Order: sequence, then C-alpha cells, then structure tokens
Amino acid sequence: MASCLGTHLILLAIFSLIYPAFGVSSKAITNICSKTQNPNACLDLLFSDPRTDSADLHQLLSIAISIAQITSQGHVDVLTLLKDKASNVKLKMGANIGWRYYQAIIVKLNEAYKLLESKEYKQSTKSLADALDLISKCGVEISRVSQLFAMFTYTMHLRCEIAMQTSIYIC
Repeated sequence: MASCLGTHLILLAIFSLIYPAFGVSSKAITNICSKTQNPNACLDLLFSDPRTDSADLHQLLSIAISIAQITSQGHVDVLTLLKDKASNVKLKMGANIGWRYYQAIIVKLNEAYKLLESKEYKQSTKSLADALDLISKCGVEISRVSQLFAMFTYTMHLRCEIAMQTSIYIC
C-alpha cells in the first residue's frame, strides 16, 4: 500500500513537471471579463494569447498589463507620427493632446506592472484605475477636436479595464 502511494506521488510529481498546471479556469476569466465594457472582446483578447492557457492569476494580470502596455506604445507611435507630420490642424492638435495623455498612461501602466511584480495587487489596481481615468479624460478632451481618435480611446480603455478587473479579482 505504501509503495503504491509512493509510486503515485512520484508519477504525480513527474506529471506536474512535464505538464504545468492548467492555470486560471475559464470560469474565472469569464467572471473577470463580465465586469468589462465588452465581455466578448475581453474573452477574445485573453484567450487569443497563448500564455493564458497555463497562466495563474498573477501571470494573467501580467499578460493583461503587457497587452495594455503594447497597445499604448503602439498608440504613442501613431500619435507621434501624426503630431509631427500631419498637415491637418485638427488632426495635429488631437494627436498632441493624445500624445501627452499617453505619456502619463504609460507611466501608470509601468507602475502597475512593477507593483504586480512585488505582489502589491491593491496598489497595482490603483495604478490601473489611474490609467483608466487618464484614458477617459483623454477621450473626452480629444473628442472635442476629432472623432478620429475614438477607437484609440475605446481599445485602450478596454485593455486597461481588463487588467484592472483581473487585479480586482486577485484582491
């Protein structure tokens, strides 16, 4: 009996090394996404990332923040190009406004990531909430100039919201 239990434990240990944990349940991810402005887009975004399959909650938050960071940097690149090269005055003005906000958003996302690494989830949630607030303010201010940037605000808001809801779920 004891040798049978020992064999099972050894097999379980080997299995665990070969096949990592399945990670966060799809029920937990669905719960997180249900609290965002677009649950279906949230689910698509998280499940389209191959790292999600084996991620624990900490790793899922890391994935969500990194998606937001990549998106924000992409937006900064486009805004930089527009603010430097656009000939349309409204477009150039909107890009300048957006660029200033996105600099602050990136700072907050980087802060949230560092706090995540220290497992300071409540503080990470606060930084993500600050980033969301900046995105909302940017959306309001930039829409006064041009509706062209509405999709920037929407996509960035969703990505930040996913990270924040994941962080809240952990807390």
